[in-house]
Amino acid sequence: MALVTGMIGTGWMAIVAEREKVAADAARRDAEEISEFQSRMLEQIVPQHVGVRLRDDLAARFDEALSNTAQSENDRAARMDRFQNDLREVNFTSAAADLIDRTILTPAIGAVDAQFADRPLTAADLRETLATIYEGLGKPRVAIELQRGVLETRKELLPDDSPKIVRALNNSAILMMAEQRYDDAEATIREAIDRSKRSMSPEDPLAMRALANLGAILDARGKFNDAKEILEQAVEIRRRVHGPDGVETLTAVANLAGTLHSLGELEEAGELQRQVLDARRRVLGNEHHDTIKSISNLGYLLKQLGKLDEVEALYREALTLMRRVLGENHPDTLSTMSNLGALLGEIGKMEEAEGYYREVLEKRRRLLPDDHPLQAGQTRGGRPVF
Repeated sequence: MALVTGMIGTGWMAIVAEREKVAADAARRDAEEISEFQSRMLEQIVPQHVGVRLRDDLAARFDEALSNTAQSENDRAARMDRFQNDLREVNFTSAAADLIDRTILTPAIGAVDAQFADRPLTAADLRETLATIYEGLGKPRVAIELQRGVLETRKELLPDDSPKIVRALNNSAILMMAEQRYDDAEATIREAIDRSKRSMSPEDPLAMRALANLGAILDARGKFNDAKEILEQAVEIRRRVHGPDGVETLTAVANLAGTLHSLGELEEAGELQRQVLDARRRVLGNEHHDTIKSISNLGYLLKQLGKLDEVEALYREALTLMRRVLGENHPDTLSTMSNLGALLGEIGKMEEAEGYYREVLEKRRRLLPDDHPLQAGQTRGGRPVF
């Protein structure tokens, strides 16, 4: 009888243990699904896109308000034109970034700390998404602090061959490069590549990203021949996996073009830049920040090749798009305006060039502190120098 009772007790304990295991597995899966869902939602926050929608929404609301007034159609049209001109003075990308930080990201960090204190790996997943967004907002210090905690947590709690450790190393390396910590960045990305080789194929998205990031870091360090070799491998793999027009493929080709440019292989670099720009226009549209970047990059390269008529058209297009997407006062808008002014001066359009020079100088004086590098030495003999 005692034997039977013992057997029943042992069996019951096994059933309870199995039920507890099933419940724990279900809770873990639920937490992972929640984390993945929240990460996907957060990743859709792009300040440039939010800024464009914010600007367009303000214009539409003002137009609607005017339609409800007793003013004549001509008066309403004149007020709308003035309002649109005033909106061009606002950096809507920066406004959107600050709004996103205050209303979404800062509260999200506090919520992660409070709600997932007992689930550190889930918290790490969410913090990694937040770090990526902060990087996109131009706040690398916040991003790298979040990412440092993510890497420490995953190295402590996950197996050495976990893909999530490779992802954390990838992200950490890019943030280090943004802070110009190139030695640390290269060591970190090489660790990511070594770990990826243990558990994934070269065509795994994380492995492809690590290889491309190594090329970018080598380029930033001035190791252009090494970077070229790595980036050619990255382009080959991404073309095979994503096709010639894949967004990731185009990024790799653009990076390779930049390295070829640094090596003085201008014709080949220019051909690649044209391919990237044409594809980005088709795939992403003209107002996407990657497309605008490609327009500027191709213009800069063609200027070195002496194709000034084409450069002028590209710089003008880039400036028009940046004014619309980034705003009149965004640093990239002002840099492009400065480049266009310099080009116009070179080709003898002095009056128009001087107008751009003066506009850039006035806005930088108004927007930047006196000791900012772009303020120092900005004039010589009464003429702005860029």
